[in-house]
Amino acid sequence: MKLPIKLIALDLDGTLLDSNDNVSPNTNLKLKELIERGIHVVIATGRTYRSADNVQKRFSLNVPIISYNGAKVSLPSKVDITDKKISKDEAKKILEYAETNDMFAKAYIDDVMYINEEDEHSIKLSYRHGIQYKVIGRLSENINKDVNMIVIRNRDRTEFNIDGLFDDLNVSITKSVPHIYEFMAKGSSKGDSLKTLSKHLGVKREEILAVGNALNDLEMLQFAGTGIAMKNSDPELLDIWDNLSYYTNNEEGVYRIIKDI
Repeated sequence: MKLPIKLIALDLDGTLLDSNDNVSPNTNLKLKELIERGIHVVIATGRTYRSADNVQKRFSLNVPIISYNGAKVSLPSKVDITDKKISKDEAKKILEYAETNDMFAKAYIDDVMYINEEDEHSIKLSYRHGIQYKVIGRLSENINKDVNMIVIRNRDRTEFNIDGLFDDLNVSITKSVPHIYEFMAKGSSKGDSLKTLSKHLGVKREEILAVGNALNDLEMLQFAGTGIAMKNSDPELLDIWDNLSYYTNNEEGVYRIIKDI
């Protein structure tokens, strides 16, 4: 007998949020109904904690948040269950690699985005996510704290391969889009954090529904008793995961998955 769903873990970008960063009224009302019925709703994102918190406040929610691709897990009370960081020495090695190869890089420390120079993309991202950014010059030389997450990409947004290059570091590596690598402290993933959070909440694995659309959602989909990828999922996820929604994030895909729960 299949157990009833008691926890729903939702990625933000490309999943819960449509292309305009909105949650549909139907979805929002349904999430609030589920919460009132005692079903846990969890945001699981690669965004910073503050950015995810800004989203939930905009839609009058107050739920647990898995941020930085699982490096941080926070309860609605703002108490952190997990807050893993890359040591500043190891962060320096990753940033040196990006700088040597003339890549775009940014480092997140406690909800602040650090960049080497001001650029239009970072300004727009900062505004969109509601977070602060700081321009500090060469990151590998000026980052002096442990880091929540590092993001690197080629400036022309072409794909590249770093397999094996950082095996000697205590980091976990994932992607939210095919041409961007994201680095977190070792053992950080949405799946591991969902496991930690569900144990804290007293929810069995078989009672969890998870929905995502990118490779950084894979571990979460694998851990959940029911894992569903959006129709608009990245090709890298679609190559691995075949339990798919018939709808995209712009077609109320999440609502159509949860409406009968």
